Amino acid sequence: MTDTAHVIVCGTTFGAMHAKAVHDDPSLELVGILAGGSERSKGIASAFDTTLFTSPSTVPEPSENAANIASVALRSSILGGRGNEIATSLMERGYDILLEPPVHANDIAELARCAQKHGRKLAVGNLYRNLPAAQAFTRATRSIATRAEITHLRISASTHVTYYLCGLLADVVPGAAIQVRSTQEEGPFKHVVGTLGRIPCSIDIWNQMDATKPDAYAHLFMRVEAYTQAGTLALSDVTGPVLWNPRMEIIERDASGLPHTHAHAATQTLFAANEEASFGDWMRTTWTQAIARDMKELAEAPEGNRALAACMQHARNWTALTKAAGYPTSVEEPRNLFVTPAAE
Repeated sequence: MTDTAHVIVCGTTFGAMHAKAVHDDPSLELVGILAGGSERSKGIASAFDTTLFTSPSTVPEPSENAANIASVALRSSILGGRGNEIATSLMERGYDILLEPPVHANDIAELARCAQKHGRKLAVGNLYRNLPAAQAFTRATRSIATRAEITHLRISASTHVTYYLCGLLADVVPGAAIQVRSTQEEGPFKHVVGTLGRIPCSIDIWNQMDATKPDAYAHLFMRVEAYTQAGTLALSDVTGPVLWNPRMEIIERDASGLPHTHAHAATQTLFAANEEASFGDWMRTTWTQAIARDMKELAEAPEGNRALAACMQHARNWTALTKAAGYPTSVEEPRNLFVTPAAE
């Protein structure tokens, strides 16, 4: 088998990001795009110098000498899309499947049965947990948790990314279920109070969306503060930075009454700097690299779908959060508004 994985990208909305991810990674080869055949889809296929297919039946047979992946960047059935149907058809054709979330837990279970029947691998992607700041936050949280208990989580996230948030939280507290205790409207947020496993948490979901351009605006992606016995670790957003603020502890006072603290305890430690690129450049590079990582992990994964149990827990947590938040309020976002605050 060659070291290059062959990839069919399904969809050309968010699928364009998947195509870019494959195009830019030398270990991946874009063998085509599966889409509806619109002029827009034709243009995107041309831009990436690849073939446009309009039906799963026209997609080429999988290569015998390479990993064969269908990256399904289409709405799943829970959102009224054809993602599940397309994934099933391509598994029957012999492709391993990477699904772009959100996907309902029941749909994951059904697709997993199809994958087992046809001897295919199935994974649900999560580009956000692959981002450098999210990775740094996860590593730091695990390191701190070996010595100090996490006592509370304070979280903020856009309604667009709650599924991805659940994946990130699973890296912090593996296997934990979200239990919702109460909800309250607070301006644009739905304030959710509950627990993640045994850890108390508060989650503020920015629950507004511009219905005319639902994917064009985000006031935040996701922010997580992990309060521990030893201090607070903060993921300011998935663009970074990640900051550690240790608990201040006065050990003793000297003869003049002045405090002594831990000699090596800096007031703040930077674990990951913020991304300095524009949002557009960040999406074209860091985002697409994170998507490519999902594809490569699927290509390199052993046979079987052992990771799907965790994905199903993410999906159940997402269902709990979206049920608590309710439907987003429709708003009209101002167009072409960008402000840089004055430094003085």
